[in-house]
Amino acid sequence: MDFQHGVKFDLTISTGDSFAAATFSSLLTAAVMLRKMSGSDAEKQALSATNVASDSGRLSIHFATTDADFNNLLHSPLFQSMVR
Repeated sequence: MDFQHGVKFDLTISTGDSFAAATFSSLLTAAVMLRKMSGSDAEKQALSATNVASDSGRLSIHFATTDADFNNLLHSPLFQSMVR
């Protein structure tokens, strides 16, 4: 995680095989799309800045946004429900 010049988050998970990585990637992508349809404007913007991919048994999640957009996300219902 990097907080210089905005917020950047990169996560790479090594799974057992490429099938597992692709399955997790598909499920997370579907969850992101579902939340984009029902979330607030700040959540939709944050989810648009999120990239989920898989490659050779690795699942990678990348998120990058500005300080102001991240601050709006911290006050969104999605974030508030996660921290309770």
